[in-house]
Amino acid sequence: MRSTSEATGAFVTGWRRVLSAPRLVAGVWLATVLAALPAALAVKSAIAADLGASLVASRVAAGVDAGWWQEFQARAQAEAATLSSSVIGAAAPVANWSQFVDAPGVPPALCVAVAVGVGVWVFLSGGLIDRLARGRPIGTRAFFGACGGFFFRFLRLTVIVGAAYWLIASPFHVSDAPNERLATFQPANEYRVDVYGRLIDLFLLVYGVIALRILSAARKRSLHIATATRLAAVTVPVLALILWQVPYRLMYQSAFQRVDLEDLRCYRLGEDTSQVLLYCPDLAPPRSRLVRSTDPRLRDRGVFENIFMPASLSQPSH
Repeated sequence: MRSTSEATGAFVTGWRRVLSAPRLVAGVWLATVLAALPAALAVKSAIAADLGASLVASRVAAGVDAGWWQEFQARAQAEAATLSSSVIGAAAPVANWSQFVDAPGVPPALCVAVAVGVGVWVFLSGGLIDRLARGRPIGTRAFFGACGGFFFRFLRLTVIVGAAYWLIASPFHVSDAPNERLATFQPANEYRVDVYGRLIDLFLLVYGVIALRILSAARKRSLHIATATRLAAVTVPVLALILWQVPYRLMYQSAFQRVDLEDLRCYRLGEDTSQVLLYCPDLAPPRSRLVRSTDPRLRDRGVFENIFMPASLSQPSH
């Protein structure tokens, strides 16, 4: 009971400190808006240019048009490519970061937008944590002093986390993976990925409570926590989030346009002015194919579906 009350007390204290710093909350909100504003304006312009004065524009203005949305995703470029259905929920940051990291030939404009957003948060993190840890106003000078003092430490942490992401995610290549491994990501297995995600969420909750309790006990006893220990404590939940992100992307962001190559079932993963990148799940590895966009063997089947869909459930089937 004591551990539960201490954990609850730490949770309440954390929220109390946040709520007692309204200027800090407003500043974080403003920094987020300013960092996202250029990309948001670019997406707005892309949507306006795509719709124009068509009848589809009237339908989209009246409500969500899933058909247009899927078509827009298929031809969107740069920042507009991040406008997926995941923006409706809390998964938008993870989904957008996934698209940025995984996309081949990321446009420079998108690189700049992501770099600015990451840079802002890396810079502000030191001041935010210092202010909330003290539980009292520290002044503008002290706040930005902490931001600058911890900037390079958090920058190193960002590099370490990025390297860990590549170590975890890069070994999995859908084009070369065995069929039995890819079968896990068929739509019928969504519940398994959901259970896996809930377990990761539970682990993060329990880990956070234990970490807060240890930190509180160390402060009461005036114990010094080594930098290496702090870094390890932060790395664990970050790696847990990465382990959740990989199956999330494969299960929920795997719908692409069906484009057959003669009688071979394929999906359009991307294209440029002259070539189309296809994923053909019924082929022996490697399943990716690069063909000319003018290839007469290409047939647009007019549907979007999960690339891990079994051939027997794929539509149209012939």
